[in-house]
Amino acid sequence: MAKVELTVSANSVRAGLLSVVLVASLFLAGGPYAGPAYACSCSEIPDVAEGFRDSDAIFTGEMVRGGLEDPAPEDGTMVGGIEFRVGESWKGVSGESAVVYGQDTVYYGELEEGKMYTGNSCAYPFEKGGRYLVYASRYEDGFRVEGCDRTTSLASADEDLRALGPPADRLAETGGPAPLSVGGILLTAGMLLIFTVCVVGLLLKRARL
Repeated sequence: MAKVELTVSANSVRAGLLSVVLVASLFLAGGPYAGPAYACSCSEIPDVAEGFRDSDAIFTGEMVRGGLEDPAPEDGTMVGGIEFRVGESWKGVSGESAVVYGQDTVYYGELEEGKMYTGNSCAYPFEKGGRYLVYASRYEDGFRVEGCDRTTSLASADEDLRALGPPADRLAETGGPAPLSVGGILLTAGMLLIFTVCVVGLLLKRARL
């Protein structure tokens, strides 16, 4: 996962860069370079079952804004945040919005001329207003998207949506519908048995009268 440092120039801001400049020396060799920088090399993309198992959150959503503050600026790793308006959720998200943190121009919001930003060639190239199926891992108070997971545009997510099935109605804090434990099942069965015995005993007593 390659990381680079880039300086935003006035020209790149006006051009509306949506991705990271991979080679900073191009600024010296002939001006800024504008273009997508999604150059992450993935040996294998997990299937839907693996993606579901390994992700802390899975949801569909529209990216509505970037530029949310770094939740842990003291750790020395520069990240920004983007907010999604959540449509449907299969795991890990129960509210109407979710925040994903990362390292790319879209995460930093409005860029300041002359300021140094950290880029990541494996950052997914989200765009404001775009709608996505997001597979995310928990990070601080939100999530982050790995470079080689199954996150994709909603228009390309038919296979995943079929495999995931209906979205979850009720979500546990750790994601997904909370299953009953074995102890809970036994307790429920025991209570039903006691109730049944009491009802049968009452009916038999009345029958003898």
